[in-house]
Amino acid sequence: MIDDNVAFGSTVAMDYKAYREDFRDKLHPKAHKDSAYGVCSRILIETVALQAREFWGPDTVVNFVFERSDHFAEAERNFHDAKRHIHELTPHLGKIAPGEKGEFCGLQAADLQACLRGRIEPRVPFKKTDGRFESLAEARKAADGCPIFHFVLAGDLLQEIREPTESISKEKKWGKRKRGFERRKARES
Repeated sequence: MIDDNVAFGSTVAMDYKAYREDFRDKLHPKAHKDSAYGVCSRILIETVALQAREFWGPDTVVNFVFERSDHFAEAERNFHDAKRHIHELTPHLGKIAPGEKGEFCGLQAADLQACLRGRIEPRVPFKKTDGRFESLAEARKAADGCPIFHFVLAGDLLQEIREPTESISKEKKWGKRKRGFERRKARES
């Protein structure tokens, strides 16, 4: 069923110790400190949008449904940060919504994909990736069905993620200061 109805999948794995040591502990003190879930949701949002654009063309827009949970607000913030601050992604990010597993088969498929990844990875063709994508036809052929791109976040990759996280925090703070300055200037006029 997945092979017939799903174009591709993405998973993210991250060692919690590496997350703390290579990402969170090294962030600028004033940068927003994503939780481990937040870092993974950020990577999924960005890579799925890029994969979709690569596979279906430059007019592709992706809408996301994340499971309704305590973590949804963080995924939603990451989605809006990417949409506002990563200009390469802006035209490809549509909307984000919370959902229940019983309402969205995609959420059930995501759980199944994550579960299968841990249990039968030696028999399932998970493609470890460095972010470069081949054509969907080549990926489906190599996987003999639905390709699953697996991102392992560790060391160098976590350090690479840190820079845009800090940059987005600076842009947001500058935007707040600029709006405050403009309001004060308007009141003085």
